[in-house]
Amino acid sequence: MHSAGLKVGVFTSPHLLRFNERIKINNEEITDNELVFLTHEAIRLKNVYEKQNAEDTIGAFELFTLIAAKHFFNNKPDVVVVEAGIGGRFDPTKCFGGDFATLVSLDYEHTALLGKSLEQIGYDKSDIVGRGSRLILGELADDVHKKVVAYNISKGTNVLSIGRDFKLAIDKMHNDNRRHLCVNIGNKIVRACIDLPGKFQEHNAGVAIALSLSWLMEAHKSRVNEYIEQAKQCLINAKWHGRLEVISLAPKITIDVGHSPGAVSAALISYAELNNKSIPSNDLGVLVTGVSSTKSIEDILNILTPNFSYIVCTKAYHHG
Repeated sequence: MHSAGLKVGVFTSPHLLRFNERIKINNEEITDNELVFLTHEAIRLKNVYEKQNAEDTIGAFELFTLIAAKHFFNNKPDVVVVEAGIGGRFDPTKCFGGDFATLVSLDYEHTALLGKSLEQIGYDKSDIVGRGSRLILGELADDVHKKVVAYNISKGTNVLSIGRDFKLAIDKMHNDNRRHLCVNIGNKIVRACIDLPGKFQEHNAGVAIALSLSWLMEAHKSRVNEYIEQAKQCLINAKWHGRLEVISLAPKITIDVGHSPGAVSAALISYAELNNKSIPSNDLGVLVTGVSSTKSIEDILNILTPNFSYIVCTKAYHHG
């Protein structure tokens, strides 16, 4: 969208190296000076609120969301892309009041807050938007998909589903290892080479294209054709640090930050395919892993352990 001439704000989590990575406008991170200023302002407001509401406290992610909101308010982007923290129904990012959202996939995570079933988790996450908004659904299990669609229709949300309302196809190029992504939504088609490793990243990119194109067709129709042209180059150059990222060639070291059973399984399958292996296999090399105590440790390790000849378990930095 930025390449199509729009000023785009982005708020994502978590960060890999610097907090500033979370808050960007046109790919420029928030400066240290502004981050310090807005942090002091957010803490001041937090103290005022907690003094007036002694029974309540402001959490860290709520502060982060406030800092991002203030940064965007001060700089007036045309559109803001926001990643929810946990769920949607009570997530702080709901304050942005977006009209478009996507539920790319579902997995068992934060079950104490979101619910014990994928159905309940889907209801909570999709509540990030309400009546009259548009929800783009990625690939979900059929039974869960039907229930999430029915739930959102009942509350007046317009639902677009992969396979029904938009098409996503990925084919391997004949001369190299790059793959060809095609997204068809409405009467608009985006075709581009994609260099993101792993089928799950190709799926995620396709859903992101469908979401942004759907929004542009409604909010900025005059920019749609330019977006389609620019998307081709953007997808070729797209990198997502921390997802099957090769950080060393000698020796070859690949990192992935997936932290739910589904994400770990998807990364493992793609890693094996990229290395011309099949799973289960015990020859995928050496694994170094750390899992936070709040995650599904046993499920994650059960997925990983049959596939590596040597495993090093280390304490996670966060909630280790």
